[in-house]
Amino acid sequence: MRFGFVPFDKEPLAARDLSVQPDARWKGIRAEPNGGGKTNLKREDYMKLPFYLLVLLGLAGCVAEPPVTTTTTTRETVTTSPARTVGREVLVTEAPPPVRVETRTVAPGPGYVWTSGYWRWTGARYEWVPGSWISRPRTTAVWMEGHWERRPGGWIWVAGQWR
Repeated sequence: MRFGFVPFDKEPLAARDLSVQPDARWKGIRAEPNGGGKTNLKREDYMKLPFYLLVLLGLAGCVAEPPVTTTTTTRETVTTSPARTVGREVLVTEAPPPVRVETRTVAPGPGYVWTSGYWRWTGARYEWVPGSWISRPRTTAVWMEGHWERRPGGWIWVAGQWR
């Protein structure tokens, strides 16, 4: 009776069970009939087993996260005013991160106004734009900060402007 192990080539061909196809991986490993459990594996072969198990478990932890889908809708808006400006509104479904606290540097001179930093949408993710000093176009001009505004279906960026 054979148990799936390929016998050594010293055994006569007539004694082999030819209905069982030998597996090349098991060639040279002898097992006792009736489940004796003895093999000709060496101690070094058994010492490799924990290493192979660790590799297998390590690879099992390599599961990729499903990608986060963010939809961006762009639409052109035309505003009628004396200057007739054409703007682009980008609707982002992902909320912007919290605004960072920045330290203002010393103004480069009188007539400069600090513009705070903000999160800019790149089309795939948010990117921080640091604050800077800009010169006032006229002495009575007031800078209105840009901000993210909640709209149905997402968020849009309202750019800063002079008033």
